[in-house]
Amino acid sequence: MHAPIEWKLYDLSGVHHVTAKDKEIFMLVEKDYPLRKGLAFVMICYKLQVENFSQMANDLVLKIYKIANSPRQQGD
Repeated sequence: MHAPIEWKLYDLSGVHHVTAKDKEIFMLVEKDYPLRKGLAFVMICYKLQVENFSQMANDLVLKIYKIANSPRQQGD
């Protein structure tokens, strides 16, 4: 089982933030990052925390969902 994580979206700044154990990752929503499939899956499982529903939140979840469900690549 993976360690609990928090995944938050700060829609005013277009940043999403993942916290796990002693690590923090800040990512711009508009950029594509080389996320491992495992991390993307865990992010989907723990759900995105948002203040208000927005199209940005919906698009971000869809992007991460596609990574989590993509065919495995070497190194994942």
